[in-house]
Amino acid sequence: MLMIAPDDRQPGAIKLNVRIDTSSNSKDGTIQFLHHESSDIRKLGLREMYLSVPQGGAARRATHVRDILQAGAHFFKYLTCEPQTGRRVFREGAVQADLYELVESKDWVLSRGRAVRQMCATKRLKMDPTLKAYKVEASKRIGRDEESTQYGVQITNNKLEDGLFVWMFFFDCSTFEIRTCAEPRIASAESRADTLVPGHKNNSAPQPVPVNFGNSGYPPLQLGLYNGQKLDVGYLRIFMSTRYADLSSCIAQGSMIEEDEEDTGTPINPVPAEGGKARGLQGITGKAHLEDLSGFWHVITLPLVQEVAKE
Repeated sequence: MLMIAPDDRQPGAIKLNVRIDTSSNSKDGTIQFLHHESSDIRKLGLREMYLSVPQGGAARRATHVRDILQAGAHFFKYLTCEPQTGRRVFREGAVQADLYELVESKDWVLSRGRAVRQMCATKRLKMDPTLKAYKVEASKRIGRDEESTQYGVQITNNKLEDGLFVWMFFFDCSTFEIRTCAEPRIASAESRADTLVPGHKNNSAPQPVPVNFGNSGYPPLQLGLYNGQKLDVGYLRIFMSTRYADLSSCIAQGSMIEEDEEDTGTPINPVPAEGGKARGLQGITGKAHLEDLSGFWHVITLPLVQEVAKE
């Protein structure tokens, strides 16, 4: 087995701390991937990733191991990045992000080109003080349960005079996928991006703004577990800036799992498994970088521990 974690000894580095665990090698020669025991992900309860490389030709196995490690380097780079010391940063409490359970209303809105019921915030979740993470519900089969709990994030600008561009990504710690949940909208007629969160005006009450529900145009977050999982861990990261950059093209990364009709997902495999296909790396070719935000940016991280709801 290979254990993976970012190298905390080298801040800013994209290196991975990789250790081969010879004590628990698979008997059939399958290479499995574990989160390192010292990592925050492991401490939240996720040990084994939903990625493996079975027996096969040495060259093909080496290629797939390399691809997974490359995806891991990209994943941890953007999971752990923070504004550089010495650059302009948001004042403490200037912006807050709150996670809500959502309920369906009677109103209709457009979401990604189709009419759907508008979702409204009903219950603000509190972080578990022991885990320092949010406990959320997930369906037993990822992407299959339309009745599973839906979640949304609200941003409140408490102090900043400028409006804010907002990007929200979900980091899947089982597959190294980084999914875009929301990003600034481009006004095609004017070729410009619009801020999501308005600037704070003196003597006015801060107004919470939904990021991925309500009339935002982006769908709520629904979570599900992969085959055999009882628990999963993921992170919502909300990037904010007073300037625009195409962050999705440099941060988002496709899953190395391809879902199919008969299964919830097929782990990456040199030879596609029956009923599913292996998927290569996606989304790492963008040219935009966080440096394009000219130093005035901020990020809020919401750790999520996902378990099936108790019946």
